[in-house]
Amino acid sequence: MQFDVHALRPAFPALSEQVHGRPLIYLDNAATAQMPRCVAEAVQALELRRGNVHRGIHALSEECTAAYESARAAVADFLRAGAEQIQFTSGTTDAVNRVADALRGTLKPGDRIAVTRMEHHSNFVPWQQLCRETGAEFLILPLTEAGDLDLEAAQRLLAPGVKLVAAAHSSNVLGTVNDIPKLAQLTHAAGGALFVDGAQGICHEPVDVRALDCDWYAFSGHKLGAPFGIGALYARSPLSPIRFGGGMVDQVGDKTTTFAPPPLGWEAGTPNVSGAVGLGAALAFRRSLPQGWQAWEDQLLSQLEQGLSALDRVRVLGRPRRRSGCLSFTVEGASPFDLAVLLDQLGIAVRSGHHCAQPLLRALGTEYTLRVSPACYNTPEEIDALLAALERVIPLCTG
Repeated sequence: MQFDVHALRPAFPALSEQVHGRPLIYLDNAATAQMPRCVAEAVQALELRRGNVHRGIHALSEECTAAYESARAAVADFLRAGAEQIQFTSGTTDAVNRVADALRGTLKPGDRIAVTRMEHHSNFVPWQQLCRETGAEFLILPLTEAGDLDLEAAQRLLAPGVKLVAAAHSSNVLGTVNDIPKLAQLTHAAGGALFVDGAQGICHEPVDVRALDCDWYAFSGHKLGAPFGIGALYARSPLSPIRFGGGMVDQVGDKTTTFAPPPLGWEAGTPNVSGAVGLGAALAFRRSLPQGWQAWEDQLLSQLEQGLSALDRVRVLGRPRRRSGCLSFTVEGASPFDLAVLLDQLGIAVRSGHHCAQPLLRALGTEYTLRVSPACYNTPEEIDALLAALERVIPLCTG
């Protein structure tokens, strides 16, 4: 059965809205995806009948505890992991910092941490600062000219002594999809552990952390249509607690404390229950998407890349072996910010800026770009409308 985007779109109320008197064309999904109505309804239902989780034996507490743990089970199932390996976070940035904090006491001068050149600042700066604090060496794995991770260079750089490698599942600028199983093989052969930033990758393909063979995998819910402020972290092995308080303890004595086993031992304080329930609903919605949605997204991205390549003054960044979710481009003589403002006036939402990836953009010889990121609810007509709008506004910005 062919994928029917027009049957899908009514599930997203925002897609029927207007901006500046024009129908909204939302192409900034790599930043935040629109929320399906069913997710908002699930969150509202919990907020209107709620109790504190893991705290009481009365009906409302037990109902909310069941909903919260059901959401954890949904995340585990989505990642092909065990529920005890999943901790809820506020998002990918929070997850990276949690792992960095947990590893702080294990690093010493002479140890090494490596990240790829394409990393979002959230998977770059925490490791950079951790190395500065501990005296460990901070390495940056290079890319090929096409924008792929240079695995041959990585193999040379990841000599024994590397403690951790941090890599994006896919780039939030180039759309490059990394060969995570191969990188895991190289990392483990060198004696290190692999942290994967799945904020982009999980949005566009099924994830099996066992097949990826990573040690940690993190993602943010809002990029999947869940509420803001919720995400999850998969940890192959338990992390030492780094945040302390209610909910994560077993026994508290005057001198010592013992902690609850994972995952509760990782989650101090009252958790974001409504966010977790919303994330569970978003994952259930994602599982219900009709067959063919991934091919539909790939088709939109191919249409976009071909159309941009035909426009004067436009340079599409990168030619990766496999691209998913987004691409970025520059226009000779034009500010990405000016272009984004003019596109917004036409009802078209795209992203302008450095996309929290300044080390990558410097390596690509530019400071800012425009980024377009279609989702499965976008249409070929919307891509055509963007391309036509660019033909109209580029001359206005280039004189």
